[in-house]
Amino acid sequence: MKLHMYTMVVDSGFAPHVKDDLLSLACCAGYTREHTNEKTYVMGVSGSSMKGVKKHLPIYFMEVTNKITFEEYFEDTSYEGRVDNIYKRDGKKYERTIEKSTIYDDRYENEHIKGNDPKKSEHVLLSDDFYYFGNKCNTGGLDKKMKQLCENIGFSYTAGGHYKKVTDEKIIKDLIKYFEKEFDKGNIGEPNHQPAGNCYGCRKSIC
Repeated sequence: MKLHMYTMVVDSGFAPHVKDDLLSLACCAGYTREHTNEKTYVMGVSGSSMKGVKKHLPIYFMEVTNKITFEEYFEDTSYEGRVDNIYKRDGKKYERTIEKSTIYDDRYENEHIKGNDPKKSEHVLLSDDFYYFGNKCNTGGLDKKMKQLCENIGFSYTAGGHYKKVTDEKIIKDLIKYFEKEFDKGNIGEPNHQPAGNCYGCRKSIC
């Protein structure tokens, strides 16, 4: 039993993306996507630089129920219309496209970072067994529970992208039991940084 935790700086509904009772992590968190397998757990935690959100809160928690490639994600028609379905294989590399995505996302218009996701990992993590807290991440006793957890495992939330793998089954099972007791699974809140217009996931929209 493993739990992969990492800090997030933006929660726009793009990474992760929730639609039709399915949570997908297709962009960002490349190390997590590469090294996480099915039947393991992933949790995105607010970093200290996340605007308007207290640090160490859970943005989402999921059990990975499927792990596929960008190519499989793009070619499967059941995933059409998801905003993070933006990479199409062209020969040996992936090209950025809005062909299967319903909303334009300009976060990769900067050539320095454009196409960076496939270079880090070509895998997409999917889950139909998740809690997406979003702007409800400070509901109930989540603040106290997460602060205690982060202190127990030595998890740093001072910056975006910090990663920690938890292998203590007692800690993981206790967290799962807590979520199951206190919350209904699925989409609990809305993105903390839901952008206006067509800039879905672009940091410019929340500056």
